[in-house]
Amino acid sequence: MAGAEHEDRSSDLILRDAQLVRLVGGKTVAQVSAGELHYQRQGGEFHASRVHARLLPGPQARALESFGAVEVVAPEVAGDRSQTRAVGLVSVSAARGDTARGADVLWDGERRLLSSEKPVSIAGSGYTLSGGSLEATADGERFELGHGASGTVSHAPTLAQAKGGAR
Repeated sequence: MAGAEHEDRSSDLILRDAQLVRLVGGKTVAQVSAGELHYQRQGGEFHASRVHARLLPGPQARALESFGAVEVVAPEVAGDRSQTRAVGLVSVSAARGDTARGADVLWDGERRLLSSEKPVSIAGSGYTLSGGSLEATADGERFELGHGASGTVSHAPTLAQAKGGAR
């Protein structure tokens, strides 16, 4: 996947300094920018470098409601219509102050499952967690850290609390 900056004869479309917006029901639910995006129509395969995504809570992402908008940064992202893999160090930050770091993160759209077999660390107000692997469902119902998971949890604030609202 490295070296996306070269001409790729297998891509149907190459966008440089790409800015994409995903709409659901006329509302923006995601904004994505990439230094370069290669797309292959057959199979819907893509490869992007220097990716920055902003995901907004809503009906398409109910698990984000308590976190607010989420920013994701990854050096490379590749996938197709059903799976997307972020390669290299992936950083995530949420509007309420939560952060996460991990490597080689896979999104399985058919199973609605986020996973990584590499070490991850997650922190926020009242908690720090780490583990050698991660598996979480998109609805937030199941979240598992494995392979030597550890951490501390006191409490996690609501979005209103994180913004300085009611306690």
